[in-house]
Amino acid sequence: MNLLIFSFLVGQLNRYFWPGSIWGRVNLLDLALFIIIAVALFRRQRPQLNPWLIGWLLVAIVSTIWGFTVVGWQGQPEAYFYLLRLVIYGVWFGLVGIVLKQRAYLMACVIGTGIAILGFIQLQLLPSISLRLTELTGFDPHSGRLFSTFFDPNYAAIVLVLTLLMTLALIWQGAGKARYYYLSAAAIQLVALLLTNSRSGLLALAVGLVIFVTAINWRYVLVVVLLATGVALFVPAISTRLTGALALDQTSRARFDSWQTATMVIDRQPILGVGYNNYQAATTILGRYQPRLGKIALAANASDSSLLTIWATTGLFGLVLALGWLLAEASQAQPTTNRVQSSTKAKFSRSQLAARRSVIAALLVNSWFLNSLLWPFGLFLLALALTPFKVDTVTTEQ
Repeated sequence: MNLLIFSFLVGQLNRYFWPGSIWGRVNLLDLALFIIIAVALFRRQRPQLNPWLIGWLLVAIVSTIWGFTVVGWQGQPEAYFYLLRLVIYGVWFGLVGIVLKQRAYLMACVIGTGIAILGFIQLQLLPSISLRLTELTGFDPHSGRLFSTFFDPNYAAIVLVLTLLMTLALIWQGAGKARYYYLSAAAIQLVALLLTNSRSGLLALAVGLVIFVTAINWRYVLVVVLLATGVALFVPAISTRLTGALALDQTSRARFDSWQTATMVIDRQPILGVGYNNYQAATTILGRYQPRLGKIALAANASDSSLLTIWATTGLFGLVLALGWLLAEASQAQPTTNRVQSSTKAKFSRSQLAARRSVIAALLVNSWFLNSLLWPFGLFLLALALTPFKVDTVTTEQ
């Protein structure tokens, strides 16, 4: 557990220390998960994967092989490397309940609080990403925004949103001093989230809170809407960012251009896609690839939308299977077989069910504006949110 927390908190610092090398592409979290999964499989612990997820991973493999006929050898070694990473994170979904048992949500709370505190330190030591740092790491320049160890305030924001929603489940389930600890952690994460000034992050939080509160008690929805409206209107930094979105500022126009490019790639191979992580090669062939500043290519070389990226790279089959997987997980409300002990019946308490649905909803909304659904840290947190638990070890609500 400690190894995973540390690996997550390190974030994407590797891109700063090893730009342009293989170590700049592999996150410490990738290596930690590979080791943990290898040990679990060596111990003959069998991952229990959702059939929809298995289908999506198989389609991703087939589409990447098929992608050779679309883009040739260009970028193929890198494509298979990122495909392997996707499979590793896919297997993690089937092992997380076995490895972490009932500690997944606690881990999310610790991670979110740690990222927030590191973000506060970052604001003091490195309040802006300079042009030189942009050229070194490939990340966009940002000024006066919290980005913690991810070098991107939007990605830091979605991490804080997901961990905050899981922390809310702990608050609802907690009692005594534990509840006050969780409340303090949630407050720290919320302040950090506001300091990211991320529009996509705030939208994801608003959607996630509405889903969470609706699952707990729909009467509180109006309170959430009023609070969100108050923050949007009376917090200057946030209201300015939201006004920029409505006025289609440079960031918004760039995002529309990214979506348009994605639709062109989809038109080329709408059924099977161009292959996982072959997106850059496909845009190059179409004459739409625009090299960014930086010595290294960023993560998945994808559209700003995960959903469009999934369609473009794994085709319509992949998109349907991926959405089917998330919807199947969100609709799981009845008692089910525990993935940790198949003979033990397990069900989700109202609070964890609320967290699971709110995390999926928040990530889906955010993934339309950001490639967060295919981002390793986003997948890791999603796996934590979907982790089942045994009834006899968790107090459920009536």
